Amino acid sequence: MTPKFTCETIPLHSTASDATFEIDVWRYFHPDATKTVYLQAGIHGIELTGIPVVHEFMKEIEANQLAYNFICVPLSNPMGLDSQIMGVQTGYNNLHTNQQNCWNWNRIGNLKDEPSQEGRWIKTLLDLSAPADIVLDL
Repeated sequence: MTPKFTCETIPLHSTASDATFEIDVWRYFHPDATKTVYLQAGIHGIELTGIPVVHEFMKEIEANQLAYNFICVPLSNPMGLDSQIMGVQTGYNNLHTNQQNCWNWNRIGNLKDEPSQEGRWIKTLLDLSAPADIVLDL
């Protein structure tokens, strides 16, 4: 039996040149699952190693009968991955948000009405991981 899955694309924002940034969320459902595992990769943009690992793990989920539900976000920070100036990767310094990694992650309770693009992105990832019993950030 192959686990049932869905894929959802969540738009994050568009740039002035109309480039869009979005994340794909893969949800795998097992009928006997009692726990949910959340896997995300690429949170810091240029930290690429976790991205193919999550993709390979998704193949394992599809091929094997792991009795868990999985929520997989293989590329959780497309803006960070795209942060380049003249073809040189600049990293995850929020090039698209004009902020310098000064986000206060301890404000989680205040994110429901967060107006900034970065705050909405953080809230999206937190909301996706909230139902999980196990959270892994690769």
